[in-house]
Amino acid sequence: MEGTFTIEWVGLQAWISKTILRQKSLPDNAVAIMRQIGQDTFGVLDSGTPIGTRQTISHRPGTLKSGNELLEADTGFSIANHVFYGKFVNYGTSKMRAQPFFSKAVEYGKEELSSRLPKAFSSTFSLE
Repeated sequence: MEGTFTIEWVGLQAWISKTILRQKSLPDNAVAIMRQIGQDTFGVLDSGTPIGTRQTISHRPGTLKSGNELLEADTGFSIANHVFYGKFVNYGTSKMRAQPFFSKAVEYGKEELSSRLPKAFSSTFSLE
């Protein structure tokens, strides 16, 4: 059974839409910066995903990491993990400690977006 949990920055699309309406276009460097942040965030996700060492008939090491995915769109990105037990590893259970591989990547992406993206807009447009 496959499950997906994806975290996207709520409000980013509205902010971009308002800027596009006001300025008539999305600056090329903003799109490039968002794509780079998406790739960087995916790198944090991929490098932080725990890999088990126990192999069984129904499970091989690296299954959780192979479920990581970066989905790019014209105005942003989202990251996902398609392995159904990913949320249990990330948040923990009553019998297993949390290994927040996904949460760390999301926090990294939010910090990068909030610090780097406004600079792209302010360097392209005068903020009046």
